[in-house]
Amino acid sequence: MERTGAIVIIITIFIHLFAAACTYVEKIRDGEQAFRYEQYSEAIPLLKKEYNKSKTRLERGKIAYLLAESHQRNNQPAEAIDWYRIAYDNQYGIDALEKYAFALKQSERYEEAIQAFQELGLEIGSPYEYRREIKSSETAITWKKEKVQLYEVESLPFNSRWSDYAPVLFKENQLVLLLIEALLLGMNPTNARVTLFLTFL
Repeated sequence: MERTGAIVIIITIFIHLFAAACTYVEKIRDGEQAFRYEQYSEAIPLLKKEYNKSKTRLERGKIAYLLAESHQRNNQPAEAIDWYRIAYDNQYGIDALEKYAFALKQSERYEEAIQAFQELGLEIGSPYEYRREIKSSETAITWKKEKVQLYEVESLPFNSRWSDYAPVLFKENQLVLLLIEALLLGMNPTNARVTLFLTFL
């Protein structure tokens, strides 16, 4: 009798676990929905189609901003730059201009970033608001002219804000790749998890 009760309890637990594991998948119908569900690769072509069909400037501005954000979150900052500018030109607002300026700076297009930050300061009525960003861009221009680059650092497609692969020298002639993942949305470094990914001899 006790054995039958234990079997019933185990079956009940498996049924509950199975039911909890099932998820409902909703079909994505448009670009905004794909963006909302963080399916940025799917959102980009859908949003481009919607942009071409849009009739008003406000609608084009909103779609262009979503396209820029999709590219940015898909680790494609260079593609995001043009869409941020298009969003701003189509009356999306100063958020698009601010993201445009920071994307230019991130892509090391410092002269254009300085102009965008100056335009942004005038737009918000405080020309000195982005003085630090302008100064750091001017400093970067000076450094690029003075220093000879012995190596180049570039973002790889599999590195993103949420996970990063870091090579580390270990012992003699051994390279270890670590996978560093942030566990919380706040991206707090104390909440990062480091996992041994691969070792090469």
